[in-house]
Amino acid sequence: MKNILKTTLPKVLFFLFITSSVCLAKPNCSEGNDNAKYDVIIVLGCPATSTCNVSPIMKTRVNKGIELFKKGLATKIMFSGSAVANNCNEAKVMSEYAHSAGISYSSILEEKSAKNTYENAYYTVKKMKEENLKTGAIVTSYFHIERACNIFANYNISYTMYSAKIPQEFSTFDIFMIKSRESLALFYHLL
Repeated sequence: MKNILKTTLPKVLFFLFITSSVCLAKPNCSEGNDNAKYDVIIVLGCPATSTCNVSPIMKTRVNKGIELFKKGLATKIMFSGSAVANNCNEAKVMSEYAHSAGISYSSILEEKSAKNTYENAYYTVKKMKEENLKTGAIVTSYFHIERACNIFANYNISYTMYSAKIPQEFSTFDIFMIKSRESLALFYHLL
């Protein structure tokens, strides 16, 4: 019994420490409502296809951004992301897709430098300041909300998170792998 306590107790204490740290450090990441008003809708990028078309995850994020824009939540929509997985600039691919869905170029802002979520926050906030925008509706996939919210909490802007759905073509295994990766990334961020 002593041996079990000796090996198990440190693990339990570590788990409690991490859990309490996450709860104490967590900003309010609740999802916004469709009646709110913002200066800009920010759509976080993810890799485009190798042929520079919207990928399934990217498409769900942009579609959610377009939906919020058309409901009148903001008069500007910003797409964030550079070319990370291939030579296709994420912000450009997303803005072209949004334009083909009826969003005018005059309403679109592009942040083309971010290579990860940390840089999405840094460069979009920088662009917001340049454009004198103070509030944002941040759109990302639902499995990415917690990490993105925690990262954006480091910046002095008012924001609310909005989640895009998982693409229909994703299997249960795909979703499990994505959620596992995000859990590890969030854990790393909080440490």
